[in-house]
Amino acid sequence: MGVDPNKSTLEVWADKMNLIPDELPEDALPIAERNENIYWGNMMEDVLASEFGRRNKCRVIRPPTHLVHRKDSSGLDHSFRIQKPNICEFNKRMRANADRFLYGDREGRGNLQCKNTNFFLGIKWPDDKPLIHVSIQLQHELACSGAKWGAIAVLAGGNRYKQYIVERHDEVIKRISDEVEKFWGYVERKEEPPVVHHALDSESSMLALLHSNPVEDTVELDPILTVDAERLAFVKAQIKELKKEEKEISAVFKQAIGDHTLGMFPDGGVGETHSLTGFLWNSYEKRGSLTITAGEDDLSRIYEKLRDDGGADGQVKISLSKPVKVRTLRAHKSAIAKQRAKSK
Repeated sequence: MGVDPNKSTLEVWADKMNLIPDELPEDALPIAERNENIYWGNMMEDVLASEFGRRNKCRVIRPPTHLVHRKDSSGLDHSFRIQKPNICEFNKRMRANADRFLYGDREGRGNLQCKNTNFFLGIKWPDDKPLIHVSIQLQHELACSGAKWGAIAVLAGGNRYKQYIVERHDEVIKRISDEVEKFWGYVERKEEPPVVHHALDSESSMLALLHSNPVEDTVELDPILTVDAERLAFVKAQIKELKKEEKEISAVFKQAIGDHTLGMFPDGGVGETHSLTGFLWNSYEKRGSLTITAGEDDLSRIYEKLRDDGGADGQVKISLSKPVKVRTLRAHKSAIAKQRAKSK
């Protein structure tokens, strides 16, 4: 549905089309090769599930699993346990696995999701409701399991616990089912799903991966895209003008700060909230690089000598051993403003 911050619709489509190399599940990999976030998320599931059961006085049950075997790309056998997914009664394409099942005072069985996150991401979780993509994930699980309710247990930064009790929402589930049908339509037609306007960096990377071998040819674009073309040209022009204005204003503050590193405004800061208290002009050393293009007579001898160092065809990239001193200007905000920014 385009709301997952970790994976775009296009990435899921590419996976279903077998355009992404098949990887073993995390549990089947040696510990040294596992993704740290996924590994510790799995390790903390038992802790979170146990804590939820203790606080809510309900039974927490791990769903049954069965043993499977799979070979990796090198032909080695791996054994690991997986759940048999719950399949939605009204849409067989919807399948999901719950982290745990819950039995308590509420009617019937519930589903529990366990989320382990870092402190900074944990700040984004409101106290009264879970993040939207997690809510949708849980509603999808409720649709597949037939449960009337579910819960989410979150541990942020290793020491901040939050929990949410969520009721089944049939209207949301209907929307999820419609989106699932629409998505599988793209898979069956072997047609890329459209890029959403709030596309993630991962979606841009996936587009580059899917179309990494361009053909010397011309394609006729849909006339409807002229609106997007005009919008893109307008946005780029705005960015160009804003960057120019940014440099001009920054130069004023750099000149005002001079040889110092911090310039502070009087009376505590700028604006109604006094959140902007000044500007920092920090210094740091940066090691750059120089790219030499072959084919120029005066550089060909250098190119032949350094060609073995790699680089793009016809180019050699040379790292500069002498660091360059750089100064960057950035806003200095009050401690209260910084905390507010993190909580958004």
